Amino acid sequence: MSNTLHEMDTLQYVSSTDTQKELTKNSQDSPIPMLIIQNHADLGRIGETCRMDGLLTGQVLQLARNQLDFCQAQSPIGTPLADPYLSRSPILLSALSSGEIKFDKAENKTPVTVAGLPVESSLLISQDQLSTGVIIELGKRVTLLLKSFPNSQAKTGDDFGMIGISSKLQLVREKLNHLKGLDGSVLIRGATGVGKELVAKAVYDVSSRTDKPFVKVNLGAIPPSLATSELFGVQKGAFTGADKDRKGYFAEANGGTLFLDEIGEASLEVQSLLLRVLESGEFYPVGSGKPKKVDVRLIAATDVNLAKLCQENKFKAPLLHRLENYEINVPSLSERSEDIGMLLLHFAEQQYQQMDRPFPQTKSDTPWITNEVMRSLLSYSWPGNIRQLKNIIHQLLIDNLSSEQLFLSEHLREKLIENDESKPESTFNKTAKQKKRKPNTVSREELVEELKNQLWELQATADQLNISRTSMYELMKQYDIKSAHDLGIDEINLSYLKCDKDIDKMVLDLKVSKYGLKRRLKELKL
Repeated sequence: MSNTLHEMDTLQYVSSTDTQKELTKNSQDSPIPMLIIQNHADLGRIGETCRMDGLLTGQVLQLARNQLDFCQAQSPIGTPLADPYLSRSPILLSALSSGEIKFDKAENKTPVTVAGLPVESSLLISQDQLSTGVIIELGKRVTLLLKSFPNSQAKTGDDFGMIGISSKLQLVREKLNHLKGLDGSVLIRGATGVGKELVAKAVYDVSSRTDKPFVKVNLGAIPPSLATSELFGVQKGAFTGADKDRKGYFAEANGGTLFLDEIGEASLEVQSLLLRVLESGEFYPVGSGKPKKVDVRLIAATDVNLAKLCQENKFKAPLLHRLENYEINVPSLSERSEDIGMLLLHFAEQQYQQMDRPFPQTKSDTPWITNEVMRSLLSYSWPGNIRQLKNIIHQLLIDNLSSEQLFLSEHLREKLIENDESKPESTFNKTAKQKKRKPNTVSREELVEELKNQLWELQATADQLNISRTSMYELMKQYDIKSAHDLGIDEINLSYLKCDKDIDKMVLDLKVSKYGLKRRLKELKL
C-alpha cells in the first residue's frame, strides 16, 4: 500500500483493540489533525478550527451540516458548519495506526473533492500530506483545509497585528512575548514579502522605547556611495555641497529604535561602522573627527544567508554575532496556508475601505468567495509571500467590483494555476494532480451533457472533463455552443417573459451559466 492519496473501495474502520491502543499510546506527542474553514457563505466563520483529537484515540468522527463543531481561536464554544446546502449525512474520518487518515464519503450526497479530485467512495491521506495541508471542498460553498498542528502549539493572547492561526506564526508571537521589556539587538530572518517590517514594528511595540523614535531604513535602496552619510550624517564642509550639518538615521533614532532592512546589502565599510556603534555606542559623522554618543536599539532584517556571506568574506562575522543577540524567523506563506482565508478577508476589507465602498454582505444563498478562487489561492506556492498575496487580492477585487461573487479572471487563473512553475512537485502534488485531457478527445455530445450536469457553469464543466478553461472556450467555439456573452437583448427579453422573470429558469432556457447571464444583463444594462 502506498503512502500517497489514493482511492479506497474497501477498508475496515479503525476498530481493533490493538490499533486503538497504539493510537492512544502515541496520541500525547502526535500532531493534532485540524480542519480550518477557508471559505464559507458566512464570512465571519473563515478561520474557525476544529481540533480532531478523537482521531488519535481511535474515534470515528463525522463531518456533516450539523456535525463537528468549529470555533474561533482559543474559544471553547463551537458550532457546526450549518450550511443549509450541505448534506446531513456524514463524511466519516478515522485514523490508522500508520498515521494515515481515512476519508470516507459514505452516504453523503454533497459533491466532494479532496485536493481537486472528486471523491465517490473513500481515500487515504498520508502524514506528509497532512503536514502540507489537504484542500477539501464541500459542494461549491465550503472549503476546508485539513492539516496537522503541533500538539504543544504555543498560545498567546496578543496577536501583535499579525493575521493567522498557524503554528509557525504562533511561534513568532511567542518570541515577541519573550522580548517584552528587553533592549538588545534583534535579527529578523525571512524571505522577501513575509512581513519582516511588521515583526520589527512589533519588537519596537513591546520594548521600553515606545515613546521614542522608530526609524526605518532599507539599506538595499540606498546607493553604496551614500550609505555612510545617510546613516551617520554629514558635518558642514565635509565635501562640496555640504553647506550645513545634516543628521543621519542614527542621530534621528537616538533614544529609540533603528530598523535596518536588508542588512545583507550593507558594504564592508558600513558594516565596520555599524560594528563600532554596537560596541562603543558612538559614531563619526562624515567629515568629523569628533565622535558622537548615541543610544539606539538596533533591529536588522535579511532574506539572505549571512553566515554564508561571512564564509565568502562579504559580511563581517563579529557584526553577525552582535546582531544574533536574538533571532526571529518569519515563516513563508507556503508554510502557513491555513492563514490564507483570513488574510484574504483582511486585505479585502482594507481595499474596500480605501475605495470607500461597503464590504460585501454575507449571503447564505450566494457565497461571496467561490471555491475555485480559494482552491487556487491555497494551491499556489506564493514565491512573493504576503506581499504577492495582497497584490493578487487587489487584482481579484478590481476584476469583480460589479459581480456578486469573486471569480478568477483568465489572467489570474493562468497566473495562479497554469504557470505555477516555482512550486516544487511533492509526493502529494504528483499524486493529486491529474494530467489534463486532450480537448480533441471531448465530443460535442459529451460536452453538452456535462454542461447540463453542471448547470452550464464553465469552470465546473472544465474540471469534470479534466480540461483547461481555455480549452472549454475553444471547444464551445468549435462546436458552435453559445455562451452568455453571445446573448442578444431580444433573446434575453423573450426568455425573461417565458420564464416568468425567474433567473434560474432562464439559465436552463438559455443554456448559459447563472453568473454569465447576470454579467451579460449588467453589460446590456437590463
